[in-house]
Amino acid sequence: MLNKKERAILDSKLKKIRLENDHTQPDMSRRCNISLRSYQRYELGERIPDVHLAIRIAEVLGIKNFTDFKELFKLPSENSSSEKQ
Repeated sequence: MLNKKERAILDSKLKKIRLENDHTQPDMSRRCNISLRSYQRYELGERIPDVHLAIRIAEVLGIKNFTDFKELFKLPSENSSSEKQ
């Protein structure tokens, strides 16, 4: 389960890119073939999509750069652990 801070960060990244691409939440859920509530949970950071769905979301949003894709679903805790290595 994500904490409040992690949820807010995921929400802001996914929502920001969705809005930049002029997609609505219902449009994203339809294009990704998932329920609206499922998409909303991903955007709110309540859940993290599996790799196949994350790739589909990135495709719908037009994300082709691997670095941009990684950043879309990266959690703050992953940032700190990778910096320590």
